[in-house]
Amino acid sequence: MDDINIHADAGSTNPFKKTISGKNYYTLYVVSDDVSQKVLDKLKGANICKVDSKVKKVMICHRQYLGTKEDGKTDDEFGGVSLPEITALDTENFKNVT
Repeated sequence: MDDINIHADAGSTNPFKKTISGKNYYTLYVVSDDVSQKVLDKLKGANICKVDSKVKKVMICHRQYLGTKEDGKTDDEFGGVSLPEITALDTENFKNVT
């Protein structure tokens, strides 16, 4: 999924469409293509990437931009925010998988 096509979470703005300060949160689900529609409906997200059910390993590449001020100077290379979190969920009970 291209970053420009990601739908931001409620109350946020896709940071790849418009550079703003504040909330720039989004959630992306990567699921097997055999996951039921009932489960997909529970995800309540517009960002669902389906992977062939025969695939056993998935690699996720996340592009990270360095945070700079308008003058190009960098006070905080991560723009004052923490790096993204990747969480695995069990699609039966929606609990974190460790």
